[in-house]
Amino acid sequence: MKLIVLNAAEEQRENLLKAGADRVVMPLQNGSFTAAQEYPASSFNTPGTDILLNRFFFPSEQEELTELLHEAEELPAEDVYFADPAVISLASDKLKQKLVYHPDTLLTNSNDMSWWLARGIRSAVVSPLLTREETVSIIKACPACTVQIHGHTLMAESRRPLLSSYAPEKNLPGKRNLFLREEKRQERMPVYENEHGTLVYSDFELMSFREIRSFAEAGCTRFLINALFVPDDALADAVRAYRDILNGADALQAEKDCTEKYGYLPLGTGYYEEKTIK
Repeated sequence: MKLIVLNAAEEQRENLLKAGADRVVMPLQNGSFTAAQEYPASSFNTPGTDILLNRFFFPSEQEELTELLHEAEELPAEDVYFADPAVISLASDKLKQKLVYHPDTLLTNSNDMSWWLARGIRSAVVSPLLTREETVSIIKACPACTVQIHGHTLMAESRRPLLSSYAPEKNLPGKRNLFLREEKRQERMPVYENEHGTLVYSDFELMSFREIRSFAEAGCTRFLINALFVPDDALADAVRAYRDILNGADALQAEKDCTEKYGYLPLGTGYYEEKTIK
């Protein structure tokens, strides 16, 4: 069973691997849309490190994407996480075997999952906006899938600089402590703008302490934790807890310990109990 931490920072890597993570996925320089910080190729020579290359590329940027794929192929990473379908067309047969398609919320059924896996890639990530039963159904049909079990979920993304367009005097791009709140709701959604556009994340931090064992029993062997907006200590403790559950620890106790210790975080079970479409 692999525990994979996505969007991790280089300074978090050693602690996360010690806590029980199998792989730490860091953004490659010039290749990430969601990154707060990107890293040069030299940072990926440390064991346990995989590549996040999830930026979308315009046709005029094809040469740049090709160079990044060549760079990724030469690195010792096991997996390369991508979102732009153009990666499939430009990747070599060697690199395709390392690719993991991660379109955030788009893969919502086993037919879509099967189609992507049939392209010869290693895995693809199930949408975290599904019920427990829907997720288990996809796993059973496609056990090579990857399931996000913890962290904020990307809900919306735009190539437009939304924050700086609406409040240019505030110097908002690059800040990591910003939130959107609807007028009639108290929940806050993390929002972030970088040079590639604007991203809006879920108001809840997904937790799956009670679900991970059923996902594993259904056949899943790859579990993803999104590090964005999760404090370092809470992130390491979550990795530890999931590893302990997979090794037989009590899931309810692990959830109780986490929610009590980190009661200030918006921990929740997302859509596990509630269908997106009624």
